[in-house]
Amino acid sequence: MVIKSDRLMYIILISCIVLTACSQPSQGLVVASTATSQGQDTIVSASPTVPSLEIVKPTAEFHCPEGITEQSDKTWHIVVLNASDFWGLDKAYAALVEKCVGVKVELGRYAVGNLRTSGVLSVLRQQEPTISQLADLPSALSEADVVIMGGLGRPDISLVSENLWDMDACVSATGSPKNCNPASMEQLISDLKFVWGEIFKLRDNQPTILRAVDVYVANIRNWNEEGITLACTRCFENYSNAVRIAAEDYHIPFLSRYDVFNGINHDEDPIEKGYLVMDGIHPSELGAQVIAERLVQMGFAAVPPP
Repeated sequence: MVIKSDRLMYIILISCIVLTACSQPSQGLVVASTATSQGQDTIVSASPTVPSLEIVKPTAEFHCPEGITEQSDKTWHIVVLNASDFWGLDKAYAALVEKCVGVKVELGRYAVGNLRTSGVLSVLRQQEPTISQLADLPSALSEADVVIMGGLGRPDISLVSENLWDMDACVSATGSPKNCNPASMEQLISDLKFVWGEIFKLRDNQPTILRAVDVYVANIRNWNEEGITLACTRCFENYSNAVRIAAEDYHIPFLSRYDVFNGINHDEDPIEKGYLVMDGIHPSELGAQVIAERLVQMGFAAVPPP
């Protein structure tokens, strides 16, 4: 296929979306307390800047759900774990927790650029970390009162060899996918379940506030131009279902970012909604805020150990 020159740069950027997780500097192991007497952020160690070309900021005032018991004398440790498509979600969620629950927050920010499932699995299996930013992830998880986890980037080793999953054409919007069979997601489901299980172990089987979040699609408009929307939508729906199935096995509440960003029919453009910055990949401040609000609206019920 010949790619139009005016779309070349866009496709290069899109190729980094969620499943390939951009290789820009990650926020890694930055730990922040978002609680001060003035309600401002206090960063303990420096973190790279999230892309900020043209950001649509939230305008509506968020109203905290009723019935939340304030615990102002406590500190919550929150871990947000996924690829760079979680940039901004960690801080937005922490701010709402402080507002609605009244606790101080210590934030483990593990939204890692170029994340692979192998990186998370290796560190939880006490092997040599393949991603340096995850080196102290087990320690952070052991102290976590809240864990929000996505699909852990590209499932590089979470693939069934005899039924390889291949969505590269969808990611780059250059053609129909080669294989998006749901059966090709079985190993990813198994790996995600392993990670959830390890979180329970690291928490000594204490009830913990756990939430699962799926993927979104940034390049709907290019899919439409290429006539691959139906085929690629099925691929991303299978990926989303894998994240949901793994979470539901442990009765972990699941939030479909796919439904929020792309609509319940998964055919809406999140760029038009202002949910992405102008790189066409990462969430804007508005996009991060919308998901943070949905997570808070789900409440703070802890998930008991299996």
